[in-house]
Amino acid sequence: MMNRKHIRNGLIGAALVLLAAAALARGWDAPSLLPFEAEEISEIEMYQYIVPAATQKKTVSGPDQMAQVCRRIAAASVQPRTDEQSYTGGETTIFRFHLQDQRIFEICFTEPHFVRCTDGAVYQTPSNLGGIWKAMDVPAESVPESELF
Repeated sequence: MMNRKHIRNGLIGAALVLLAAAALARGWDAPSLLPFEAEEISEIEMYQYIVPAATQKKTVSGPDQMAQVCRRIAAASVQPRTDEQSYTGGETTIFRFHLQDQRIFEICFTEPHFVRCTDGAVYQTPSNLGGIWKAMDVPAESVPESELF
């Protein structure tokens, strides 16, 4: 007959295995697109276009809206890419984060789910980050192509 100590140790071991499996499934060890917290942002400019000459821009500066953008981006599952393949011709969404310490960080999302960041990191994602731009209920304005670069 098993004593209580063996049963308890077995249950603890099983719980640790399940917790580790859940952590891997949720991607806890996966890279994050945001190397900062929402509280560090002073403003987010979001650009969207298919043709750069027809770029639209939305500016988000409210704390709740900035936190919402950050939550959606942070929830995106990403996998690093090592190939040099580039995607053009699809819808492009750029998130330009103006941080309180005067730094600027950008995430460029291009269909089909290709992500490039200011820090040079390149990812593939099943997430549609372009949907964040569409979901933000702030007015869009036309901007010159030169503002993108």
